[in-house]
Amino acid sequence: MAVFGEMHDLLVNTQYIPPGERAKFMRHKLLLIILCMAFLAVSVALAQDTTEEPTGAVEPGPTLKAVQDRGLLSCGINEDLFGFGFLNPNTGAITGIFADFCTAIATAVFADPVALDYQLLPDDAPMDALLDGELDVMFLHGLSQVFSEDANTPLDFGPTIFYDGQSIMVRSDSSIETWEDLEGETVCTLANTPAETAIRDEMQRRGVTFELLTFDSGDDLQESFMTGRCDAQTLDRSLLELRRQSTDVPADFVVWDEPFTRTSLRPIYRYGDKQWTSIVDWTLLGLIRAEELGITSENIGDLMRIEGESDDAYLARVGEETARLIDATFGLGSQLGLPNNFMAPVIQQVGNYGEIYNRHLGPDSALPISRGLNALWQDGGSLNVPPWR
Repeated sequence: MAVFGEMHDLLVNTQYIPPGERAKFMRHKLLLIILCMAFLAVSVALAQDTTEEPTGAVEPGPTLKAVQDRGLLSCGINEDLFGFGFLNPNTGAITGIFADFCTAIATAVFADPVALDYQLLPDDAPMDALLDGELDVMFLHGLSQVFSEDANTPLDFGPTIFYDGQSIMVRSDSSIETWEDLEGETVCTLANTPAETAIRDEMQRRGVTFELLTFDSGDDLQESFMTGRCDAQTLDRSLLELRRQSTDVPADFVVWDEPFTRTSLRPIYRYGDKQWTSIVDWTLLGLIRAEELGITSENIGDLMRIEGESDDAYLARVGEETARLIDATFGLGSQLGLPNNFMAPVIQQVGNYGEIYNRHLGPDSALPISRGLNALWQDGGSLNVPPWR
């Protein structure tokens, strides 16, 4: 700034200069003009450099930093719920949609599906490990968002990644096909659970008189149903399907397809770390978005940018929506502290939501459950994704 001050004095405040001093003055003036122009050129270059730096170079927040320092994602899931989180005692393999969701998050962070530490938990596991930072995220079938948990614990729930709800299972050869057919019948469920309260409320709402038997354990409940002590049993639809598939002849039993309650299964994490919340949420939403766009683990290679392909040519070939999800230039991952194309390895390694669902709960799986509410919204379900932009 001193250069500008002296320049101003010379150009504006110049008084009479004797003839013998004019040559010296002009040399001095010319030197200052050259210095000033050089200064301006450097200033413009620096401003351009600052403007053109990549946007979204986000520093890792507390949870992401802890995960990166550890080198593993610590993810809690059910230990014995087939189709969701299940440790196969014969092979040691851990499978289920919850296990795949953990793999998706680990791949988003590390581009490595095995950078993952599963923590296997019972359905009624306490939240201590999550609150203490031993777990980074948790998926539990038996834990859904309720007022008291949400209001009184420093935990937060992510987007719905599976819709469940309470239903009814009866024998195929029974005459029980509607709610009215349950008049005077015996219905069994687990004691001191939301299922007990929900069936009472539903029967009262419908004006159906019935006998309710409750049991303290799932084994006792199933045995009573199988021996004919119960005409029907009621639990979450997924649990009833699991019980039906575990019988000798699954076709001997029917689970009503329409649940009469709705349960939203969501990821759970500590409250207050916006970056980590967004990483978990948008990774899971990205699986749904990939299915909406028809991007699968099998065709994603054809949708990636070809070496040397220009931006215009790439967008013309795959479209902006696909590019924003999987491309290193048009992707948005840097806003989360991840690579722009963080969803590309996720889809390559894990697949989209539909692939995950079909792998564990689809018609050809060992636990077929019709998608119902878990179908995409355009297919009549409830799964949808906010705009990816």
